[in-house]
Amino acid sequence: TCISYKMSLQTFSKRSVPASKRSTHSCPLNGVWLPHRPSHHGHNDCFKSNQRSCVARAVETEPSPLDSIALKTIEDLDTNYCDDFVCTSSPAVEQTVRSLARELTRSRYTTTSLFQPNVTYSDGFRTFSGQEGFTRQRWIIDNVEQPRETVIKLRMLDKGTSQIQWRLDGRLGGMQLDVGFTTTCEHNLLTGRITSLRESWDLSRCSPPAAFLATLNRYSWSAKQAVTDARDGIDKALQKLGSSGGDSTGTNMPSDPTRFYQQGDSGNNQDVIAIGFLIALLYLAFKLFGALETLG
Repeated sequence: TCISYKMSLQTFSKRSVPASKRSTHSCPLNGVWLPHRPSHHGHNDCFKSNQRSCVARAVETEPSPLDSIALKTIEDLDTNYCDDFVCTSSPAVEQTVRSLARELTRSRYTTTSLFQPNVTYSDGFRTFSGQEGFTRQRWIIDNVEQPRETVIKLRMLDKGTSQIQWRLDGRLGGMQLDVGFTTTCEHNLLTGRITSLRESWDLSRCSPPAAFLATLNRYSWSAKQAVTDARDGIDKALQKLGSSGGDSTGTNMPSDPTRFYQQGDSGNNQDVIAIGFLIALLYLAFKLFGALETLG
């Protein structure tokens, strides 16, 4: 009969296709996984109960700004670090340059391992030495609203000198900022660590009021940091002098009747701090006057 004939055809088709060649692909339909069935054209199609086919779509995602730094070319980078006689650079320099670029896009310098312990920093507003100063280098985070940093160019000036050109967009005091930065670093050729970092600003893309406000704000912020730097430096110097002094085991003895007369050094310390504060203010006032003359 017709029914038995159809059943025999189905049995024959199942036996004629080896199990190893049967399609095991599947697609999700309404929470149920159905096997692919070979079509008349030799392709695998997914079928729902209403005979609709499944269409797989690939979603392409753009690399994040941090990932793009790893793909950015460092201009004039010579990867022939060593010759037969001497090594003039190392891959660590390239790694440090890319890591510093990532730090700049995050508005921070928190990875202190990129710097030598005695590293020096200067940007025309603030000058300091030591890794600790970078942990307080937060002018952008503390003052600029909606900051967005973009790395424009990475390049090597020579084997141990790198340069990063980057740009800051944001708002300061309700005004639009568009500041260009050039960060130049001297590297230790063996470890790649930064021994000197210099930054310069380009305010030409800002309006005159915005440029004036950015300069004034940065000098004001730098003045506070200079006072903190001076106080920390004086405290460290006094600690070194105190640790290298004579025996002071009897100074804090409770039974010593002269202990109330041995605290005279605190007044001298306050005088030293006050003098350092005054010098820092005079220096910053001089720099601010020069900047205003330039803008005028």
